[in-house]
Formats: sequence, C-alpha cells, structure tokens
Amino acid sequence: MTQRNIRRVRKLTNNPAKFDRCVKEVQEKGGAANAYAVCTAAGTRANASYRVKFSNGLWRVYDRHELLYNAETEQEARTWLRNYKLRVKQNPITLPELRGETAGPSEFAAAAEASEEFHGTDAHQLLEVETEVFDHDNLGDLGELISMDIASIDGGIVHLKNFEGARLAQSPKGYPFQLFIVGGDQSVDLEEFGIDEPHELEVLGKLKRITYYTIKKHLGRDGGEANFKHKLGEVSGKLPHVIYDVMNETLSIAGGGYTILPEGIDD
Repeated sequence: MTQRNIRRVRKLTNNPAKFDRCVKEVQEKGGAANAYAVCTAAGTRANASYRVKFSNGLWRVYDRHELLYNAETEQEARTWLRNYKLRVKQNPITLPELRGETAGPSEFAAAAEASEEFHGTDAHQLLEVETEVFDHDNLGDLGELISMDIASIDGGIVHLKNFEGARLAQSPKGYPFQLFIVGGDQSVDLEEFGIDEPHELEVLGKLKRITYYTIKKHLGRDGGEANFKHKLGEVSGKLPHVIYDVMNETLSIAGGGYTILPEGIDD
C-alpha cells in the first residue's frame, strides 16, 4: 500500500516588481500618504474574498489565496476576521503589524526577516503552498541496523553505530531498489564529518559498508542468525551517498549501484 501525503509549507514573498511599482507611483504623487500602507491596503481590499477553512487541525482565515491567521476554534477565527475587516476599513494595516497575531510568531517573524533581508524591502504577502509528496505505507524489513562505515566528504572513514533499535528496510517489490533507515536513534555528531555550521540537510559522505543483524533460514551454512556485512561499490564503483536530516535527526541513503537480492545487498 502506498499513499500521497500533502505537505503544507508557508512561504513569505513580497512580489517586489508589482509592489514597488505601486510604491513608486504613490511617492511620485507626493503628499503625506504612506506609500507602503497605501499599496498594501490596495492589495488587501481589491477583490477581497475572505473565508474560514478547517485544515490540519486548525481554523485558517484566508483573503483570497493568502493565509492571514490560524486559530484553534472556528469562533476564534471568525472573531479575528470581523476585527480584521473593521481595522482594514478604518486604517490600512500591513503584514508586519500582524506577525505577533499569527500562529508560531517566532518562526513567522524569522521567515519575514529572512525574506526582507534577501529582497531589501518589507515582506507583505504570505503564501501557503501545497506539495503532493509520495510516501510508502509499508516497507520490507531487512534487520536491525548495527553499523555504517562512511567515507566522509571531509576525508577519512567515520564508523557509525549504537542506533538503538533502528531498522534497515527496503522498498516494496515492484518499486525501484531502495534502502531505508527507520526508527531508533539516528542522531549524528556532525563534527566527526567536519561539519561545523550545518544546513538543514547535509551530505555526510559515501556508504562503503553496512552491517545489520537478522536471521536468514534459506542460505544454509551462509545464513542463520548473525550480523551480516555488505561492502558497497567494489564492483559497480558507485557508492551510495548518506544524507542527514539535521532537524529531524534521520539518515537516508541515496543513489549507488547496489541491488537487493534474497541473498542480501549485492553490488
């Protein structure tokens, strides 16, 4: 069985071309008007189509396609929207003034700051982007992950172990060959790989050997209960890359020339 999960990602943008043209036009006309407020209000009022929608456990307030506010109850969302409409009517308000009222204010403010630094102007629009992501409901279990030997991108070999119950798994039959690491403790000391200032995703290096514990009853003397070790890249010359998700502390294996057979992982 497989499923397609929806990941909702909120991104700040400021559409600088359209917005800057508006600001320039207002400034050229002169007067005491705040060009930023005027242009923001124009974008907010024009063709406004407010709606309240329940999504991912929250009641969300939208102005057309723009997410304005997250609430835990429908009543809270609709009360906020009534107050918002009144404030927009009485006085133009800008997105930065609403930051403290949205869910997750610290990350929201940090995202706005990052956008503003990159564009050199205030962020004034919040977009919610939906991305359809494929995922497996079920994987084929290979055994308990014991260790991994990784040729670090910084040089040298790093031996990872003590995964505390992590499992080595494979994709279901009929799908491309793929090794997965699931569960347990997959945390990594990035300093061992010479990484001092990590990105959220880091390539640790190339996987040279992987060891897992299982019972193989179909291999005779070569099977039984044991730690099975597989070297990679010796024949194909194509070593898989090991990728680390810093925020979630999870490992993944990408690429390589291996295949997965009943006898084990074959290069």
